[in-house]
Amino acid sequence: RIKTKMTTYTTILKNQTPLDIALILTGSADNAYEIAKENEIDMSNMLKTGEQIYYNGEITDKRVFEYYAAQGIRPATGIDALYSGDIKIFDSTFDFTFE
Repeated sequence: RIKTKMTTYTTILKNQTPLDIALILTGSADNAYEIAKENEIDMSNMLKTGEQIYYNGEITDKRVFEYYAAQGIRPATGIDALYSGDIKIFDSTFDFTFE
């Protein structure tokens, strides 16, 4: 079976990360670095809402790619800096027992 490269595009939604975009464009988060490099994006920065991202490569996991496309799934797993102070791993009942 011959794999062909193709160009896929998406427009960034609020709180989407390079990992989210890789899932949308290729079906696998493994391609996040390659997509970031191709689009000159810093992996550690939040993406700009409304910006268009492209990928010239193979779809890594066709089942995931097709499912996301058919269902309109557009993950946005980034944390908005404005609200990041509200996110806590432990609540106020944590008593530092392990210190």
